[in-house]
Amino acid sequence: MDPITHTLTGIQLGRLGPAHRMRERVILVTLASLMPDVDFIVAMLLDTPLSFMVRRMYTHSILGLLISSIVAALILGRIVKHRTFANLLAWMLLGSSIHVAMDILNSYGVVLFHPMSYKRIEVGCAFIVDPWMWAILAAPLLLGFLPFGWADVSKLAKGSLAVLCIYIIGCMGARHASISILENQLKREGVTADMLHVFPEPFGPHRFRGAILTGDTYRLYLIDLMGSSATFTREEHTAKGLAAVSLIRKTAAAQQLDWFFAAPVWKKVEGVEDIYEVSDLRFRSLLLDLKRHPFTYRFRVEGEEVEGPWKPTY
Repeated sequence: MDPITHTLTGIQLGRLGPAHRMRERVILVTLASLMPDVDFIVAMLLDTPLSFMVRRMYTHSILGLLISSIVAALILGRIVKHRTFANLLAWMLLGSSIHVAMDILNSYGVVLFHPMSYKRIEVGCAFIVDPWMWAILAAPLLLGFLPFGWADVSKLAKGSLAVLCIYIIGCMGARHASISILENQLKREGVTADMLHVFPEPFGPHRFRGAILTGDTYRLYLIDLMGSSATFTREEHTAKGLAAVSLIRKTAAAQQLDWFFAAPVWKKVEGVEDIYEVSDLRFRSLLLDLKRHPFTYRFRVEGEEVEGPWKPTY
């Protein structure tokens, strides 16, 4: 999820329990809730086309969580000397573990069992920026200022986190329902899918994006749970069978992209000789319809030589 969601979650976790040293507890748990995203800084420092591969891998794995929490507890122990190492470690593990659990909810996923496995674990039931989560987590902060007896901060935090859990369960149920709606729509159309994907759309869990692959063609659907409908929007052809694309896909970089992408679309760039492009339908919202798609990469093929990848400048 986005940093705002992680920050608000850390604040509410820190507000659980007695009022004694609550402010300090909030700071510690909020820090822990943001800690796994240090890999974003690493990705920026690497500054390579595929540096995003380190995102949600090393610091979002079980082993990475344990190591980073121990290091953070040792450092904080020199600052917050009245807390034991065990106490600081517990808070670091709590905040960072909840962070990773929240990140599993969206389509990007996390490499949870790295380095034993490079498989990305993802539920794909919530968009990376969810305003409903913001509202649920921010509500106690606003209610605390109202003169209506909302003085028990801990109870407000418990209520907020309980509602968040119910909302997340609802998101999971919505994703399951969206798959059923899409499958029923395909039966009515008489379409057979070689592969079926469902990705969350922004602004809430009542809409999902369905992508089914038949041969070399994806069919995209906007799934509306409130209307129990899956509306066909367009087709996307993937030119993975082209000789040049087959050559590209033999390179180490392209194999990394194939590993990361869920629904890759390969195509020759129009009007440019020998340039080929790949993107992932997982990150191409039907509602936002952005002109620039994240995680889009280009390659140049000259004879048997492959150059790239690089990001298009548009």
